[in-house]
Amino acid sequence: MSSVKWLNKLLFLEAFLGIYRNYCTHKRIVKYLILFQIFIQSSLLGIVVIIRLSSIWHSDIATKNAFSFLSVVVGLVTIATTVYSVYTSETFMTYYHNIYRISQYFKQDKNMFNTIKRVYGFCIFFTIFLVVYTLSRSIEDFIITLTEESNILLWVIAMTSEAITKTSLIFQQLMLYVGIMILVVLTKCLASLVSMIRNGLEGNEDSLEACDVTGQQIQDWVDVYRDLTDSCEKMTLCFGRPFTFSLILSMFQYVLISYYVFDLTMLDRGQQKLPTEECVTIIVILFVCVFVMTTPLFAGQLVSNEGINLRRELAGLYNVLIVDSEDAEAKLVKDFIRVIKKNPLQMKLLNKSAGMYMLPVILSIAVNYLIVMLQFNHII
Repeated sequence: MSSVKWLNKLLFLEAFLGIYRNYCTHKRIVKYLILFQIFIQSSLLGIVVIIRLSSIWHSDIATKNAFSFLSVVVGLVTIATTVYSVYTSETFMTYYHNIYRISQYFKQDKNMFNTIKRVYGFCIFFTIFLVVYTLSRSIEDFIITLTEESNILLWVIAMTSEAITKTSLIFQQLMLYVGIMILVVLTKCLASLVSMIRNGLEGNEDSLEACDVTGQQIQDWVDVYRDLTDSCEKMTLCFGRPFTFSLILSMFQYVLISYYVFDLTMLDRGQQKLPTEECVTIIVILFVCVFVMTTPLFAGQLVSNEGINLRRELAGLYNVLIVDSEDAEAKLVKDFIRVIKKNPLQMKLLNKSAGMYMLPVILSIAVNYLIVMLQFNHII
């Protein structure tokens, strides 16, 4: 199954949650129905926000108020990102068509299909785990925070909206990861093709394919690379800001959970260690926070790495062509290398390239805020 077909499945799942990245492709009547669904869903989330704000107003527990405030912010961010997905639907469909063209160019590459299958196999596991986690956390959260006098209808609406909110945010992270990994796989296919031709020109006996390189073929590579860079830009426009907000929320939740461990469970209860069930719950929550934060960063790092690898393979091909006095083709390859240097493959967040180098910075900021909170409340 091609990358586009797998991408269609994820788009269908996102549409079920009210996120329509292909909004611009629908007919007018369908667009009206989509807008109506978004309105109803946003209204439900608005009810949850009001309930949370009410609980903050009537509660004196600082930790509970902090988690309620976080839930309010998450609800507002979900509404904003849902509307933003409709606003950027044309941009995303440009990415979609770029991916389709590149996939058609490499449709004979079996390694591409095998790698795409592994990526989506991981996504299936990721989806099942996070949906179960989200539902269990939503139920547990509302059982704890809602009183027995609460209206049962409001309880059901709030629980459903909370589950949809968390699941939709997680699915956006998943879509970002998949979109980036597709670019990684396609870039790797282009680098492998260049490497195969370079090995053939060097007289590698293991290469059984035709290894002649022509000017038209090099121009096709340039067109593929331009589609890749354009796809990176479109992914940045569609996911850069929502991912930045999600990154901040995940960091905030990480700090709150850590503060909860020190303040509410250990000091208020006078316990030297946490109960086993609470310890497992907190570990799972922290793992999910860090995992959701780092997965797109890891994929963004892979994009940059594959771009560097492609440039390295082209440099090797250029050296071979210079030796063989293939002047016209060598000049085209050199121009291609210049294009890569001028327009490197990278995903950007707030004008910064996304990569694993950001993780230590994010964690250090989270730890510093945690220490400040603990010192401010005279816990340490």
